[in-house]
Amino acid sequence: AAARAGPAHAFALVDRALALAAADGASAAPAGVTLALEMQAAIAEETNDAASAAERQALVDALVPRLTDVLGTAERVFEACQASSSGSSADVRETGFESLRAAALHAALAWLKLDERGGGGIVLSPGQLASSRGGLLRGALACLGADDAATGDKATDFCVAALAYGAPPSPVPGEDESAVLGMIQALVASGQTAVGNAAAEDFARNICKVAVAVVERDASFAASASAPEACLALTSLVLSLAETHERGIMEACADYFLMLNTVSVADRHPGLRAPLFQRVLAACARHAAFPAGFTTWRDASEDRDAFHRFREQILVDVLDNCFGMCGITENGGGYLGFVLSQLETIASWQQAESALFLARAASSAAKRLVVRMRAAARERETESETREREGTEMFLRQTLSRIGDASPGSNPAPNSAVFASHPLVVAAAARVIGAYAPWLGHVAGRGDEGGVAIKCAAYLL
Repeated sequence: AAARAGPAHAFALVDRALALAAADGASAAPAGVTLALEMQAAIAEETNDAASAAERQALVDALVPRLTDVLGTAERVFEACQASSSGSSADVRETGFESLRAAALHAALAWLKLDERGGGGIVLSPGQLASSRGGLLRGALACLGADDAATGDKATDFCVAALAYGAPPSPVPGEDESAVLGMIQALVASGQTAVGNAAAEDFARNICKVAVAVVERDASFAASASAPEACLALTSLVLSLAETHERGIMEACADYFLMLNTVSVADRHPGLRAPLFQRVLAACARHAAFPAGFTTWRDASEDRDAFHRFREQILVDVLDNCFGMCGITENGGGYLGFVLSQLETIASWQQAESALFLARAASSAAKRLVVRMRAAARERETESETREREGTEMFLRQTLSRIGDASPGSNPAPNSAVFASHPLVVAAAARVIGAYAPWLGHVAGRGDEGGVAIKCAAYLL
């Protein structure tokens, strides 16, 4: 209400909140600090909800000078938490600081985003935040792995906001870069405990969200040829989390790999090129698979729409990047070589369906390699373009021929029988045929390749 009454009343209420926090700061049960934090958060939220842009701007102009003072209240919470316990999650719960940490993060985030709705966004750059309230930033990073999920979520939101653009850069040269690097180092140091740890799913997700904010802020800083070692370690950590956790973690970190790929290959660190995306491809294949023991969606533990949305809206983009990076290699490797190897070593219908999904996900890029060129244009193609086209055509001949061999009424060979083994595999195979129909039409008049088109047509009947 004070914010709605105008800048002077809001300013006075901030003073009251700061005085209340200072008076109760040494208490073992700091109810006054909690109330002060709630008041601070309410002031910032009411400022963002001001009725007009002019009112909002007047409030922002009055309150921004108090920003570091207000953030100091939240910072002192983490200092008191550290002083009152060993810092372990159990001690934090026993001393009653868990709810206080959450309140501190909520208030700090509200003030950091004081002018979010007015278009100004974040009001402190990472360097300014680290230099003025470094204890708060370190406390937020430490809370990413909090046992209380709500506290971890608030810490994640705060760290993501701290990395967002909006505030003017620090006037101190290199201060923002140093602060971001410090955040990356903290993520890498603490995040190793989440790798392969099923009990740390929330922690892994929070790390990935903050890592995405790092590369969204400056992909070149994280991926260029001169990227700090900590940035390479962060990429390794994010990929390890994707490889060793469930689907939700892959969903959380997908944008990380998309942003890395916005840095040109020529300017990118050698460790962030094709071999990295070959590992990403393998992780995508695992997460694309239907759950083991799956029968029907009615009996499944996960939501059908969420599963398909993950594959069709998130994984497809990542896989398109993997195809672009891994391409076609002379030794049968690369993206399509990986799909072929998956189809050659099928251990379950889920693996077959996943491999077919990967084949379909690459169809847009793959078709451009084999359909676009007229004969005259092919005479001018480079050696690399010829290799890519021929490798893609070989993949399509082998894969679509195997699918066609499993057509109804046939006696398919063992390596083709899987394409008739489960209704979901049949549906996936039909979608692959549909995705590559332009190529099948393109080669329908050719000898052996025309036969592939006929067999695929029989499979669809």
